[in-house]
Amino acid sequence: MSDTHTQYPPQNYPQQAAPTEGLAIAALITGLLFWPAGLIISPIALSRIKRNNTGGRGMAIAGLILSIVGLVCGIIAAIFFFTVIQAGIQNAETLPAAATLNSLVL
Repeated sequence: MSDTHTQYPPQNYPQQAAPTEGLAIAALITGLLFWPAGLIISPIALSRIKRNNTGGRGMAIAGLILSIVGLVCGIIAAIFFFTVIQAGIQNAETLPAAATLNSLVL
């Protein structure tokens, strides 16, 4: 008896990539340009990527890392700024001109 079913070789079609989550792109951009928004958007994007099984996880993680780096740099800059201002105020009080100003004001 002959078999009526013909065996075809398996077709190797490339799998389509999952669509990229739009918030992942926004997380990357805000992580670069405005880190406070990136700190908010990146975790939201990561949770939506996990829930919806979409792409863009790397962009969301990069946005989160860039936002954290921006936060750390902002804290370091604020500490440096206030340290320099405090040192300037202390040095200004020891200048001879400051004593002259104090005697004029009092």
